[in-house]
Amino acid sequence: MNVRFALAPMLCVAVGLLSCATSVAAQIAPGANPTQDEQMQALSRRLRDLRHQGRLREVLSQMGQYPEAVQRDDHVLGEWIQALLDLGKVDEARDLAASLPDDTVRVAPPLAVALVRLQYARGRVPEARQTADAMAEQIPRNPDLRALRALLDISEGDYAKAEAAMPSFSGNVAPQVASDVECALALAKAAELMSDDALLGRAVPLLEKALDKSPRRADVRALLARALVRWQRFEQASDLIDEGLAQDGLDDAGRAELECARGFLARGRRDGDAAVAAYEKVLELVPDQPQALLGLARCKSDAADYDAARELLDKCLSRDAHDLDALLALADVEGDAGRPDEAEAALRRVLEVKPNHLRALWQLSRLLARRGASDEVDALLKRYEERKKALDR
Repeated sequence: MNVRFALAPMLCVAVGLLSCATSVAAQIAPGANPTQDEQMQALSRRLRDLRHQGRLREVLSQMGQYPEAVQRDDHVLGEWIQALLDLGKVDEARDLAASLPDDTVRVAPPLAVALVRLQYARGRVPEARQTADAMAEQIPRNPDLRALRALLDISEGDYAKAEAAMPSFSGNVAPQVASDVECALALAKAAELMSDDALLGRAVPLLEKALDKSPRRADVRALLARALVRWQRFEQASDLIDEGLAQDGLDDAGRAELECARGFLARGRRDGDAAVAAYEKVLELVPDQPQALLGLARCKSDAADYDAARELLDKCLSRDAHDLDALLALADVEGDAGRPDEAEAALRRVLEVKPNHLRALWQLSRLLARRGASDEVDALLKRYEERKKALDR
């Protein structure tokens, strides 16, 4: 994968990139005669330092100045992709990595970690987990990999493991990476707490703390607004959404998150027309936005238009068969439509992906209880109580 050059020490000067040469030279001991690989590793460290300082736009600017041979080096390319991911530019990162082989374990660590981060960002969690675990045997102390594995732990519901791992990489990764882990933990834990009315009170302060640390995170703000709606604090939720939408520099993805929260607020106020309008506005902004499709499906189900609701949810699941929110919504739709077998199938699909999902355990136990399947109900309720205790700590 690494490109080799016959005149490696003269690379940067030869292409007129004196700034590149200066940056690399500063990373190498005086008097050394570095190999091409050493030069690229030094440049990679320089780019990584910029990422850690939050100077992400500067990374992208510098990458635009380098010749293609430098851009395609494993070490340098890895930092480029990670800078794009730090900025939330998942599609651009995907396009940049599109020509690379799938064997991420054999390439240089910066690129290997970047590609697994990309897998995770695209929702390919099982694939990311498999690759990250294989990489951990080769680079066990790599802080970026440790942060990534914490994100995977969170996505699998192992919040305690993720929290225990955080001191091992905090301070040694880019600020955006550390923030992503902290916010992912708050979002995942709060979302699960919100599935049980008795635990809802734990979700709100968790999200408020996360929003205080990352006030520009639209996803945190949107989930906090949803929690407030569940608490019937409609005006507070509305103000929170309006404040987020008024922020400068809000991108389409962030605006979509907040408009979806507005749709959820409208449903909470039992204003179906306003909810539909909010979700349709999101779909004009970001076609096929998952939360908007889910919200619109629930509106269709509220109106007893179950076929339309299923069609919307099928669109979500065709893009990601493991979309737990879509599967839970499908279970609700099928239950409302009087199709308990289909509702059961959807809940079992949730538990295949996340065996201790609190809401799925509870809903499946209630559904089976109505059929008299007492043995399985008892087992499900035991798992439910164990999970609830774990979350309530």
